[in-house]
Amino acid sequence: TTQKQNNDYQLNLEGEVKSQTQELERKLHFDELTGLYNRYSFFEDMKNVDAPTIFIIDINKFKTINDIYGLEIGSIVLKEFSAFLLSYTSKSTYKVYRISADEFAVRDNAMSNQISFNSYKKSLHDFLQTMKDFVIEVDEHSISIELTVGISIAQKHAYECAQIALEYAKTNQLSYEIYSSSIDTRSDSQQAMLWKEKTKSAINDNRVIPVYQPIVDRNGLTIKHETLMRLKDKETQKLISPFYFLDIAIKTGLYNTLSSLIISESLHVLNTSSHTLSFNFTYGDIKNEDFLSQLESLFQTSPNLGNRAIFEITETENITDYSIVKKFIQRFRVYGVRIAIDDFGSGFSNFEYILEVEPDYLKIDGSLIKNIDTDKKAYILVKAIVAFSHELGIRVIAEYVHSKIIFDILKKLDVDEFQGFYFSEPLQTIEHTNYKEGKN
Repeated sequence: TTQKQNNDYQLNLEGEVKSQTQELERKLHFDELTGLYNRYSFFEDMKNVDAPTIFIIDINKFKTINDIYGLEIGSIVLKEFSAFLLSYTSKSTYKVYRISADEFAVRDNAMSNQISFNSYKKSLHDFLQTMKDFVIEVDEHSISIELTVGISIAQKHAYECAQIALEYAKTNQLSYEIYSSSIDTRSDSQQAMLWKEKTKSAINDNRVIPVYQPIVDRNGLTIKHETLMRLKDKETQKLISPFYFLDIAIKTGLYNTLSSLIISESLHVLNTSSHTLSFNFTYGDIKNEDFLSQLESLFQTSPNLGNRAIFEITETENITDYSIVKKFIQRFRVYGVRIAIDDFGSGFSNFEYILEVEPDYLKIDGSLIKNIDTDKKAYILVKAIVAFSHELGIRVIAEYVHSKIIFDILKKLDVDEFQGFYFSEPLQTIEHTNYKEGKN
């Protein structure tokens, strides 16, 4: 009898252990509220498939449902939708998971090598059409829900790709999006970080250098230079165009440092030579009082230096207070500094602003100049800008002059000065060939 009792106890213990183990397995792999496979199960399954097809389904504004109807009804909505999703996919090769509060995943278990984008798009379209009629009735409330879906079809790192597609769909107010490299901004972010570090390194190593591009008169003779910015590559010593780093520098707060370095270095050139140089000032530069005080002290201690300095101001939507710009101009005109409005005609041109500022020069943006031989609208606009400027006594400079044809057209339109690769690329040292500096 004792032996039988021991055997029964052993059997009961084994049964209890087995039951508890099964319960632990169930809790490990299944979502308690909906009964669907859970997040852990999803990622465990994903380990075994190289490039699966998955759908990430997000219930739009689910928090609003909880706020309006309460958490209890919110839970009912999740259970009802889960049951619907499970039923809808029951005759397919799909496996359904709940991976977060209001986010679900559907994975295609089919092992076929034949990938049909159109087939998946049709299935998703049919599903979303069916969802339009899906209504949850609870406590006299009729609750409908809207979904956004991100899809990854046969991609490595499928979950990340589906999330990118989901975010893209949300941002662009689409019901779904299929992942493609064209919507993946991860590489853009990586490039941004790379250029941020390269720019910081160049600042620390004194590899931010000014270059000088000639500005010529109607006879092609150099009369002054525009100061431009370059980074010198640490390995190759080649000069890197701002095209690669300028936007990142602005977004990461490095631009003010770059600008101060370039202007300071170029002012030294101005102060130790007889050249006339133009400098680019952004709205951020104009608001930087510490920098402007240092700049002003140089003009105060170096008589006639301002007569060879031209400050180019880019008119953009970033300028929020034009009175600050006007005070800046008045402050430095005292020292003989001339003012140019840069990139005029680039999309934000304000003629009223020109009347207020009364610049000495107006530089027409390269986007209007480069195709003026074939773009009739650009031709008409440039003609109007030149006439408007000359009526006000403002000299006109054309940027991006890249051929004799363009040069000849601009001369016929009565443009005063010219800048571009047709005459010279930006140079590390100022050339004196065909030079009549400071005449205009």
